Amino acid sequence: MRKFIGLFLILGFIATLAVAQGFQQIPASESAKRGMVMQEAGKSYIYAYATAAATALTPYKLDWGSSLNPRVVALADGATRDMIAIPESAVAVSTWGWFQIKGDIDSVVVPSGSWVVERGVGIEDGVVSMEAAAPSGLDTEFGVITATNSATSVDLYLFGRECLGST
Repeated sequence: MRKFIGLFLILGFIATLAVAQGFQQIPASESAKRGMVMQEAGKSYIYAYATAAATALTPYKLDWGSSLNPRVVALADGATRDMIAIPESAVAVSTWGWFQIKGDIDSVVVPSGSWVVERGVGIEDGVVSMEAAAPSGLDTEFGVITATNSATSVDLYLFGRECLGST
């Protein structure tokens, strides 16, 4: 009986230590992961359904639709309030995958243009666009450019909040 109690106390201590260290246990069941938000190394991810094939490092709109399950859809025109989600690797059509919603992300695919470091980014006419100035907390911004790699690739810091698109 003493061995059992000792083992129980040790396992409880290990579980407490894991929580204190910030470890997050990912459920094994796919249905249990749906909509789960995971934090890792200063970044936040959501487990969402891809309604179409999601290309790596391309921004998508996180949409809850009429269900309780999050899904990602292509960016679209319209003055709607949406969160931006970006997969670090490709996610096949009609499958679930992890999409980053907050933190630093490198080599994000953007429309060809002259991108400037420390400018805010938002959605205009259904595409990623650069704001005219540094981020100012506007509700149209979903992130800030931290580095430019080419005319079609930038590093971003995602704010992890909804932004208001424009038409």
